[in-house]
Amino acid sequence: MRWIIRSVMALVLLAVLAVASVFLIPAEKVAGLAVAKFNALTGRELTISGAVRPSIWPQLGVKTGPIAISNAAWSKEGPMVQAEGLSIAVDLAALIGGDVKITGIEAINPKIVLERSAKGQENWVFGGGGAAGEVSAATPGVGQPFSLDKAAISGGVVVFADHAAGRRFEISGITATAAIPSYTGAARLDMAAVMNGQSFTLAASVAAFQDFLDGKVVGSDLALKAGAAALDFKGDAGLAGEGKGVLRADLGDLAAISALAGMTAPDLPTGLGAQGVQVTGDVTLTTAGSLHLRGGAVVLDGNKLAVDADLTTAGARPKLQAKVTAGALDLAAVSGGQGGGAGGGAQATGWPKDKIDVSGLAGFDAVVALTAENLDLGMVKFGPSQIVLTNDRSRLVTELRKVSAYEG
Repeated sequence: MRWIIRSVMALVLLAVLAVASVFLIPAEKVAGLAVAKFNALTGRELTISGAVRPSIWPQLGVKTGPIAISNAAWSKEGPMVQAEGLSIAVDLAALIGGDVKITGIEAINPKIVLERSAKGQENWVFGGGGAAGEVSAATPGVGQPFSLDKAAISGGVVVFADHAAGRRFEISGITATAAIPSYTGAARLDMAAVMNGQSFTLAASVAAFQDFLDGKVVGSDLALKAGAAALDFKGDAGLAGEGKGVLRADLGDLAAISALAGMTAPDLPTGLGAQGVQVTGDVTLTTAGSLHLRGGAVVLDGNKLAVDADLTTAGARPKLQAKVTAGALDLAAVSGGQGGGAGGGAQATGWPKDKIDVSGLAGFDAVVALTAENLDLGMVKFGPSQIVLTNDRSRLVTELRKVSAYEG
Protein backbone atom coordinates (compact mmCIF):
# COMPACT_ATOMS: atom_id res chain seq x y z
CA MET A 1 0.00 0.00 0.00
CA ARG A 2 2.97 2.35 0.34
CA TRP A 3 3.08 2.65 -3.47
CA ILE A 4 -0.29 4.34 -3.64
CA ILE A 5 0.34 6.47 -0.54
CA ARG A 6 3.64 7.77 -1.87
CA SER A 7 2.17 8.33 -5.31
CA VAL A 8 -0.73 10.34 -3.91
CA MET A 9 1.75 12.39 -1.87
CA ALA A 10 3.75 12.99 -5.05
CA LEU A 11 0.58 14.32 -6.70
CA VAL A 12 -0.05 16.64 -3.76
CA LEU A 13 3.50 17.98 -3.90
CA LEU A 14 3.15 18.61 -7.61
CA ALA A 15 0.02 20.61 -6.85
CA VAL A 16 2.03 22.60 -4.31
CA LEU A 17 4.58 23.27 -7.05
CA ALA A 18 1.71 24.61 -9.16
CA VAL A 19 0.72 26.95 -6.34
CA ALA A 20 4.30 28.18 -5.92
CA SER A 21 4.50 28.90 -9.64
CA VAL A 22 1.13 30.65 -9.85
CA PHE A 23 2.68 34.06 -10.48
CA LEU A 24 5.19 32.79 -13.04
CA ILE A 25 3.42 30.23 -15.25
CA PRO A 26 -0.27 30.01 -16.29
CA ALA A 27 -2.15 27.53 -14.09
CA GLU A 28 -3.29 25.40 -17.03
CA LYS A 29 0.31 24.96 -18.20
CA VAL A 30 1.45 24.04 -14.71
CA ALA A 31 -1.41 21.53 -14.46
CA GLY A 32 -0.27 19.98 -17.75
CA LEU A 33 3.26 19.61 -16.40
CA ALA A 34 1.92 18.09 -13.17
CA VAL A 35 -0.23 15.59 -15.10
CA ALA A 36 2.70 14.54 -17.31
CA LYS A 37 4.96 14.06 -14.28
CA PHE A 38 2.32 12.05 -12.40
CA ASN A 39 1.78 9.80 -15.40
CA ALA A 40 5.53 9.16 -15.64
CA LEU A 41 5.82 8.49 -11.91
CA THR A 42 2.96 5.99 -11.69
CA GLY A 43 2.42 4.55 -15.14
CA ARG A 44 -1.26 5.61 -14.81
CA GLU A 45 -3.13 8.41 -16.56
CA LEU A 46 -4.32 11.42 -14.55
CA THR A 47 -7.08 13.46 -16.16
CA ILE A 48 -8.13 16.91 -14.94
CA SER A 49 -11.33 18.21 -16.54
CA GLY A 50 -12.35 21.82 -16.47
CA ALA A 51 -10.27 24.74 -15.29
CA VAL A 52 -7.47 24.70 -12.73
CA ARG A 53 -7.97 27.84 -10.67
CA PRO A 54 -5.29 29.26 -8.38
CA SER A 55 -6.57 31.08 -5.29
CA ILE A 56 -4.69 33.72 -3.33
CA TRP A 57 -7.20 34.85 -0.73
CA PRO A 58 -8.10 33.85 1.97
CA GLN A 59 -5.69 30.95 1.40
CA LEU A 60 -3.06 30.30 -1.21
CA GLY A 61 -4.04 27.19 -3.11
CA VAL A 62 -5.39 25.44 -6.17
CA LYS A 63 -8.89 24.25 -7.08
CA THR A 64 -9.56 21.79 -9.87
CA GLY A 65 -12.53 20.52 -11.78
CA PRO A 66 -13.32 16.78 -12.00
CA ILE A 67 -10.29 14.47 -11.81
CA ALA A 68 -9.76 10.80 -12.62
CA ILE A 69 -6.86 8.34 -12.32
CA SER A 70 -6.95 5.37 -14.67
CA ASN A 71 -7.22 1.84 -13.40
CA ALA A 72 -5.03 -1.19 -14.10
CA ALA A 73 -5.22 -2.45 -17.70
CA TRP A 74 -7.06 -5.63 -16.67
CA SER A 75 -9.78 -3.82 -14.72
CA LYS A 76 -13.32 -3.34 -16.02
CA GLU A 77 -14.47 -1.13 -13.12
CA GLY A 78 -13.64 2.23 -14.67
CA PRO A 79 -11.24 4.76 -13.11
CA MET A 80 -9.39 3.72 -9.97
CA VAL A 81 -9.91 7.20 -8.45
CA GLN A 82 -12.35 9.90 -9.48
CA ALA A 83 -13.72 13.01 -7.79
CA GLU A 84 -15.83 16.01 -8.73
CA GLY A 85 -13.03 18.28 -7.65
CA LEU A 86 -10.00 18.88 -5.43
CA SER A 87 -9.11 21.87 -3.33
CA ILE A 88 -5.55 22.19 -1.97
CA ALA A 89 -4.32 25.00 0.30
CA VAL A 90 -0.74 25.70 1.46
CA ASP A 91 0.97 28.00 3.94
CA LEU A 92 2.62 30.77 1.91
CA ALA A 93 5.10 31.77 4.63
CA ALA A 94 6.29 28.19 5.06
CA LEU A 95 6.52 27.74 1.28
CA ILE A 96 8.72 30.83 0.93
CA GLY A 97 10.93 29.40 3.67
CA GLY A 98 11.34 26.14 1.75
CA ASP A 99 8.92 23.98 3.80
CA VAL A 100 5.85 22.21 2.46
CA LYS A 101 3.00 22.93 4.90
CA ILE A 102 -0.34 21.83 3.49
CA THR A 103 -3.11 23.50 5.45
CA GLY A 104 -5.99 21.78 3.74
CA ILE A 105 -7.03 19.20 1.14
CA GLU A 106 -10.66 18.57 0.25
CA ALA A 107 -12.00 15.94 -2.15
CA ILE A 108 -15.60 16.32 -3.29
CA ASN A 109 -17.60 13.11 -3.84
CA PRO A 110 -14.55 10.92 -4.49
CA LYS A 111 -14.83 7.26 -5.51
CA ILE A 112 -11.92 4.85 -5.02
CA VAL A 113 -11.93 1.36 -6.51
CA LEU A 114 -9.54 -1.24 -5.07
CA GLU A 115 -9.35 -4.55 -6.92
CA ARG A 116 -7.58 -7.89 -6.91
CA SER A 117 -7.73 -9.71 -10.25
CA ALA A 118 -8.50 -13.40 -10.77
CA LYS A 119 -4.73 -13.89 -11.14
CA GLY A 120 -3.96 -12.11 -7.87
CA GLN A 121 -2.87 -8.76 -9.36
CA GLU A 122 -3.67 -5.70 -7.22
CA ASN A 123 -4.64 -2.44 -8.89
CA TRP A 124 -3.16 -0.32 -6.10
CA VAL A 125 0.33 -1.59 -6.95
CA PHE A 126 1.31 0.97 -9.54
CA GLY A 127 3.49 -0.46 -12.28
CA GLY A 128 1.35 -3.49 -13.13
CA GLY A 129 0.16 -4.30 -16.62
CA GLY A 130 3.29 -3.10 -18.36
CA ALA A 131 3.08 0.46 -17.04
CA ALA A 132 6.04 0.45 -14.74
CA GLY A 133 6.32 4.13 -13.90
CA GLU A 134 9.37 5.60 -12.20
CA VAL A 135 8.36 5.83 -8.53
CA SER A 136 11.12 4.96 -6.06
CA ALA A 137 12.39 6.20 -2.72
CA ALA A 138 14.86 8.41 -4.66
CA THR A 139 12.15 10.11 -6.72
CA PRO A 140 12.10 13.87 -5.97
CA GLY A 141 9.16 14.70 -3.75
CA VAL A 142 8.40 11.11 -2.74
CA GLY A 143 9.18 10.62 0.94
CA GLN A 144 9.85 14.35 1.41
CA PRO A 145 8.65 15.52 4.83
CA PHE A 146 5.34 17.40 4.78
CA SER A 147 2.57 18.31 7.17
CA LEU A 148 -1.18 18.50 6.74
CA ASP A 149 -3.42 20.52 9.00
CA LYS A 150 -6.62 19.01 7.63
CA ALA A 151 -7.74 16.70 4.84
CA ALA A 152 -11.46 16.30 4.25
CA ILE A 153 -13.65 13.96 2.21
CA SER A 154 -17.37 14.43 1.67
CA GLY A 155 -19.68 12.02 -0.11
CA GLY A 156 -16.91 9.45 -0.57
CA VAL A 157 -17.25 5.87 -1.81
CA VAL A 158 -14.71 3.02 -1.57
CA VAL A 159 -15.29 -0.20 -3.49
CA PHE A 160 -13.23 -3.36 -2.91
CA ALA A 161 -13.57 -6.22 -5.39
CA ASP A 162 -11.63 -9.47 -5.03
CA HIS A 163 -12.26 -11.26 -8.32
CA ALA A 164 -10.14 -14.23 -7.24
CA ALA A 165 -12.28 -14.93 -4.16
CA GLY A 166 -15.55 -13.67 -5.62
CA ARG A 167 -15.98 -11.06 -2.87
CA ARG A 168 -17.12 -7.47 -3.22
CA PHE A 169 -18.11 -4.82 -0.71
CA GLU A 170 -18.69 -1.08 -0.72
CA ILE A 171 -18.33 1.68 1.87
CA SER A 172 -20.46 4.69 0.99
CA GLY A 173 -21.48 8.04 2.42
CA ILE A 174 -17.94 8.60 3.70
CA THR A 175 -17.37 11.82 5.62
CA ALA A 176 -13.83 11.91 6.93
CA THR A 177 -11.14 14.23 8.23
CA ALA A 178 -7.44 13.53 8.71
CA ALA A 179 -4.65 15.57 10.25
CA ILE A 180 -0.85 15.18 10.08
CA PRO A 181 0.49 18.15 12.09
CA SER A 182 4.05 16.74 11.98
CA TYR A 183 5.53 14.33 9.44
CA THR A 184 7.40 12.50 12.21
CA GLY A 185 4.72 12.95 14.86
CA ALA A 186 1.19 11.79 15.50
CA ALA A 187 -1.56 11.57 12.87
CA ARG A 188 -5.31 11.10 13.26
CA LEU A 189 -8.30 9.96 11.16
CA ASP A 190 -12.00 10.41 12.00
CA MET A 191 -14.61 8.87 9.72
CA ALA A 192 -18.32 8.17 9.48
CA ALA A 193 -19.70 5.92 6.73
CA VAL A 194 -22.17 3.18 5.79
CA MET A 195 -21.38 -0.45 4.86
CA ASN A 196 -23.97 -3.13 4.06
CA GLY A 197 -26.67 -0.70 5.11
CA GLN A 198 -25.13 -0.24 8.58
CA SER A 199 -23.74 3.12 9.64
CA PHE A 200 -20.55 3.24 11.71
CA THR A 201 -17.90 5.62 12.99
CA LEU A 202 -14.17 5.08 13.15
CA ALA A 203 -11.48 7.04 14.99
CA ALA A 204 -7.84 6.02 14.55
CA SER A 205 -4.46 7.52 15.39
CA VAL A 206 -0.78 6.59 15.10
CA ALA A 207 2.01 7.99 17.25
CA ALA A 208 4.64 8.31 14.48
CA PHE A 209 3.32 8.92 10.97
CA GLN A 210 6.63 8.60 9.09
CA ASP A 211 7.52 5.33 10.81
CA PHE A 212 4.01 3.99 10.12
CA LEU A 213 4.27 5.00 6.46
CA ASP A 214 7.65 3.24 6.24
CA GLY A 215 6.08 -0.02 7.44
CA LYS A 216 7.21 0.08 11.07
CA VAL A 217 5.03 -0.93 14.02
CA VAL A 218 4.05 2.16 16.05
CA GLY A 219 1.75 3.10 18.91
CA SER A 220 -1.84 3.09 17.68
CA ASP A 221 -5.40 3.67 18.93
CA LEU A 222 -8.58 2.58 17.18
CA ALA A 223 -12.22 2.99 18.18
CA LEU A 224 -15.11 1.56 16.14
CA LYS A 225 -18.82 2.05 16.88
CA ALA A 226 -21.79 0.53 15.06
CA GLY A 227 -25.25 0.80 16.56
CA ALA A 228 -24.93 -0.06 20.25
CA ALA A 229 -21.73 -2.06 19.66
CA ALA A 230 -18.28 -0.62 20.35
CA LEU A 231 -14.70 -1.86 19.89
CA ASP A 232 -11.55 -0.22 21.23
CA PHE A 233 -7.90 -1.16 20.60
CA LYS A 234 -4.81 0.40 22.17
CA GLY A 235 -1.33 -0.89 21.43
CA ASP A 236 1.07 -1.13 18.49
CA ALA A 237 0.17 -1.64 14.83
CA GLY A 238 1.77 -1.52 11.38
CA LEU A 239 0.70 -0.78 7.82
CA ALA A 240 1.11 -4.45 6.84
CA GLY A 241 -1.75 -5.43 9.16
CA GLU A 242 0.17 -6.63 12.22
CA GLY A 243 -0.74 -5.44 15.70
CA LYS A 244 -0.46 -6.17 19.41
CA GLY A 245 -2.32 -4.54 22.26
CA VAL A 246 -5.37 -4.48 24.52
CA LEU A 247 -8.81 -5.07 23.03
CA ARG A 248 -12.08 -4.06 24.67
CA ALA A 249 -15.31 -4.86 22.87
CA ASP A 250 -19.01 -4.64 23.73
CA LEU A 251 -20.78 -6.67 21.05
CA GLY A 252 -24.25 -6.65 22.54
CA ASP A 253 -25.65 -5.26 19.27
CA LEU A 254 -24.77 -8.31 17.18
CA ALA A 255 -27.15 -7.21 14.42
CA ALA A 256 -25.01 -4.13 13.72
CA ILE A 257 -21.71 -6.03 13.88
CA SER A 258 -23.04 -8.83 11.68
CA ALA A 259 -24.31 -6.32 9.12
CA LEU A 260 -20.84 -4.75 8.83
CA ALA A 261 -19.43 -8.22 8.22
CA GLY A 262 -22.10 -8.97 5.62
CA MET A 263 -23.61 -11.76 7.72
CA THR A 264 -26.98 -12.56 9.25
CA ALA A 265 -27.07 -11.91 12.99
CA PRO A 266 -26.83 -15.21 14.90
CA ASP A 267 -29.84 -16.27 16.97
CA LEU A 268 -28.00 -16.99 20.19
CA PRO A 269 -29.73 -18.60 23.18
CA THR A 270 -29.69 -17.03 26.62
CA GLY A 271 -26.38 -17.81 28.28
CA LEU A 272 -24.41 -17.67 25.02
CA GLY A 273 -24.82 -13.98 24.17
CA ALA A 274 -28.53 -13.34 23.53
CA GLN A 275 -28.50 -10.19 25.68
CA GLY A 276 -24.87 -9.20 25.65
CA VAL A 277 -21.32 -10.09 24.63
CA GLN A 278 -18.26 -8.39 26.15
CA VAL A 279 -14.64 -9.25 25.40
CA THR A 280 -11.42 -7.87 26.89
CA GLY A 281 -7.87 -9.15 26.65
CA ASP A 282 -4.47 -8.96 25.01
CA VAL A 283 -4.64 -9.58 21.25
CA THR A 284 -1.95 -10.17 18.63
CA LEU A 285 -2.58 -10.03 14.87
CA THR A 286 0.24 -11.27 12.62
CA THR A 287 1.01 -10.56 8.96
CA ALA A 288 0.22 -14.23 8.29
CA GLY A 289 -3.40 -13.52 9.25
CA SER A 290 -3.43 -15.34 12.60
CA LEU A 291 -5.20 -13.85 15.61
CA HIS A 292 -4.27 -14.65 19.22
CA LEU A 293 -6.07 -13.81 22.48
CA ARG A 294 -4.37 -14.10 25.88
CA GLY A 295 -5.82 -13.35 29.29
CA GLY A 296 -9.21 -12.93 27.69
CA ALA A 297 -12.27 -12.19 29.80
CA VAL A 298 -15.51 -12.99 27.98
CA VAL A 299 -18.99 -12.34 29.35
CA LEU A 300 -21.93 -14.02 27.60
CA ASP A 301 -25.06 -12.70 29.27
CA GLY A 302 -24.34 -13.67 32.91
CA ASN A 303 -21.71 -16.31 32.14
CA LYS A 304 -18.12 -15.24 32.78
CA LEU A 305 -15.36 -17.08 30.93
CA ALA A 306 -11.56 -16.91 30.99
CA VAL A 307 -10.29 -17.55 27.44
CA ASP A 308 -6.97 -18.13 25.70
CA ALA A 309 -7.47 -18.65 21.97
CA ASP A 310 -5.61 -18.88 18.65
CA LEU A 311 -7.20 -18.49 15.22
CA THR A 312 -5.00 -19.44 12.26
CA THR A 313 -5.82 -19.20 8.55
CA ALA A 314 -2.86 -20.93 6.90
CA GLY A 315 -4.56 -24.28 6.22
CA ALA A 316 -7.45 -25.37 4.03
CA ARG A 317 -9.85 -23.84 6.58
CA PRO A 318 -9.48 -21.45 9.50
CA LYS A 319 -8.69 -23.29 12.73
CA LEU A 320 -9.66 -22.20 16.24
CA GLN A 321 -7.89 -23.58 19.29
CA ALA A 322 -9.19 -22.33 22.62
CA LYS A 323 -8.96 -23.03 26.33
CA VAL A 324 -12.05 -21.87 28.22
CA THR A 325 -12.43 -21.82 32.00
CA ALA A 326 -15.70 -20.96 33.77
CA GLY A 327 -17.14 -20.95 37.26
CA ALA A 328 -20.89 -21.54 37.37
CA LEU A 329 -22.05 -21.89 33.76
CA ASP A 330 -25.78 -21.44 33.18
CA LEU A 331 -26.88 -22.93 29.85
CA ALA A 332 -30.40 -23.92 30.87
CA ALA A 333 -31.89 -22.05 27.91
CA VAL A 334 -29.81 -24.06 25.44
CA SER A 335 -31.73 -27.25 26.29
CA GLY A 336 -35.10 -25.49 26.45
CA GLY A 337 -35.31 -24.87 30.18
CA GLN A 338 -36.51 -27.33 32.83
CA GLY A 339 -38.26 -29.78 30.54
CA GLY A 340 -41.93 -30.83 30.34
CA GLY A 341 -44.25 -33.31 32.04
CA ALA A 342 -46.26 -33.18 35.26
CA GLY A 343 -43.37 -34.39 37.32
CA GLY A 344 -40.94 -31.82 35.94
CA GLY A 345 -39.07 -34.31 33.78
CA ALA A 346 -38.80 -34.48 30.02
CA GLN A 347 -41.97 -35.74 28.38
CA ALA A 348 -41.44 -38.27 25.60
CA THR A 349 -43.07 -37.24 22.33
CA GLY A 350 -41.09 -39.38 19.90
CA TRP A 351 -37.98 -38.60 17.89
CA PRO A 352 -38.00 -35.11 16.35
CA LYS A 353 -38.15 -35.04 12.58
CA ASP A 354 -36.78 -31.51 12.02
CA LYS A 355 -33.76 -31.28 9.73
CA ILE A 356 -30.61 -30.16 11.55
CA ASP A 357 -28.49 -27.77 9.48
CA VAL A 358 -24.80 -28.27 10.35
CA SER A 359 -23.38 -26.80 7.13
CA GLY A 360 -21.61 -24.12 9.18
CA LEU A 361 -19.21 -26.76 10.50
CA ALA A 362 -17.57 -26.89 7.06
CA GLY A 363 -16.30 -23.34 7.43
CA PHE A 364 -13.70 -23.97 10.13
CA ASP A 365 -11.89 -26.54 12.24
CA ALA A 366 -11.75 -26.17 16.00
CA VAL A 367 -10.52 -27.67 19.25
CA VAL A 368 -12.15 -26.08 22.31
CA ALA A 369 -11.40 -27.32 25.84
CA LEU A 370 -13.96 -26.23 28.44
CA THR A 371 -13.52 -26.52 32.21
CA ALA A 372 -16.39 -25.46 34.49
CA GLU A 373 -16.97 -25.64 38.24
CA ASN A 374 -20.60 -26.54 37.59
CA LEU A 375 -22.81 -26.70 34.52
CA ASP A 376 -26.57 -26.10 34.47
CA LEU A 377 -28.26 -27.54 31.36
CA GLY A 378 -31.78 -27.07 32.64
CA MET A 379 -32.94 -30.69 32.57
CA VAL A 380 -29.72 -31.82 34.24
CA LYS A 381 -27.09 -30.15 36.38
CA PHE A 382 -23.45 -31.21 36.48
CA GLY A 383 -20.74 -30.51 39.02
CA PRO A 384 -17.08 -30.00 38.03
CA SER A 385 -16.80 -30.79 34.32
CA GLN A 386 -14.17 -30.99 31.59
CA ILE A 387 -15.41 -31.13 28.00
CA VAL A 388 -13.49 -31.02 24.71
CA LEU A 389 -15.24 -30.08 21.45
CA THR A 390 -13.37 -31.02 18.25
CA ASN A 391 -14.57 -30.04 14.78
CA ASP A 392 -12.46 -31.61 12.03
CA ARG A 393 -13.58 -31.38 8.41
CA SER A 394 -17.27 -30.95 9.31
CA ARG A 395 -17.21 -33.72 11.94
CA LEU A 396 -18.00 -32.46 15.45
CA VAL A 397 -17.04 -34.70 18.37
CA THR A 398 -17.81 -34.01 22.04
CA GLU A 399 -15.45 -35.67 24.52
CA LEU A 400 -16.56 -35.82 28.16
CA ARG A 401 -13.27 -36.04 30.01
CA LYS A 402 -14.86 -35.38 33.41
CA VAL A 403 -18.51 -35.02 34.36
CA SER A 404 -19.87 -35.08 37.91
CA ALA A 405 -23.62 -35.71 38.26
CA TYR A 406 -26.04 -37.37 40.64
CA GLU A 407 -23.32 -37.59 43.32
CA GLY A 408 -21.33 -39.92 41.11
